[in-house]
Amino acid sequence: MHDCSLVLPGEDDKKESRQIFYIDHKGRCAAHTGLLTKSWSGHIIGDDFVAGGNILTSSKVVEKMADSFKSSNAPLEEKLMASLEAGWREGGDSRGLRSSSLLVEFSEYDVNGRPFMNLRVDDHDDPIGELKRLLSVNQKYRVLLDAAQGKK
Repeated sequence: MHDCSLVLPGEDDKKESRQIFYIDHKGRCAAHTGLLTKSWSGHIIGDDFVAGGNILTSSKVVEKMADSFKSSNAPLEEKLMASLEAGWREGGDSRGLRSSSLLVEFSEYDVNGRPFMNLRVDDHDDPIGELKRLLSVNQKYRVLLDAAQGKK
């Protein structure tokens, strides 16, 4: 599945101004980068991932993100964090960086309808560093939650 028409509104007159990435519960990926998104914009679809962005310094940002994701055997949230860091080191957003977020959902981690992980940093001098710190705190909490639920 590489066609985002399944997740885009049928008659979207602003479709060419949008960028959408989609990965379903079976790991099937789709992406759409509209022709009117701000340069540099684009995406790479790989096995179980989509890397992309817009208003980036160059295509190398997305390439580094994809390379980082593919080369890691870490848990998903750590692979995503490393991918964000790799993209930023390559030049990242051409406007600079003030915020960052990480949202991960797993069906086996349904805690009162909340996602497995939903971390966000806004208006920060080092949003990637702060997001990484929050990820570490969240992972410690996850160990406690797993133990409470009898998971290993």
